[in-house]
Amino acid sequence: MKRGIIAVILILVLFPIVSAVEFKMKTEFKQGETLLAEISGNFQDPILKENIFFYKRHVRIPMEYEIAKLGGKYYIYAQLLGKNPNNYSIAVENVKYLKGAEITEEPIIKNFTITNETADFSVEPGFVTTAQGFFIEVQNLQDYEITINAKTLGESSAGFFDFIFGSEETDEGSVNLMSGEIKKINFEFENITKSALKR
Repeated sequence: MKRGIIAVILILVLFPIVSAVEFKMKTEFKQGETLLAEISGNFQDPILKENIFFYKRHVRIPMEYEIAKLGGKYYIYAQLLGKNPNNYSIAVENVKYLKGAEITEEPIIKNFTITNETADFSVEPGFVTTAQGFFIEVQNLQDYEITINAKTLGESSAGFFDFIFGSEETDEGSVNLMSGEIKKINFEFENITKSALKR
């Protein structure tokens, strides 16, 4: 009898701290860095590109970004190249989702800051949805030559941020970039049999 009561109390205590929507991303970015975010929740409507908005302080601003869905989670990347240091936010608006037992359309907002520091390089695109090889473009944002070592981690069906610390690593080569130079890095994947994240 006591075990059942303790389990019910634990469930009642834990339930209120569970968030309706999880919005995972860093809160600080360097200038030129690529913003990556993961959103999960019980959405009644799909999150579409037209539901994503960016703000500098409280003023809506244009931003280059993409959204994709994989395994019930949404992934967003945005290019912060050319954005000045300041306080920003990303908002998901006009989307119905469950918050407890209620359906709501409250905006889902995540604040972030762009610092005075400059990232070493920018990446375009921030993610790729593909069943075959692809390439990304990298640009050196520093005023000196840099070397970028490209590596991929093994497959995972876990969340993007859980996957960052994956185990199996494959070397895809390295590229030297003069200041401001842009180069392509090719990635080849074989025998992809299921949806998975590779980083």
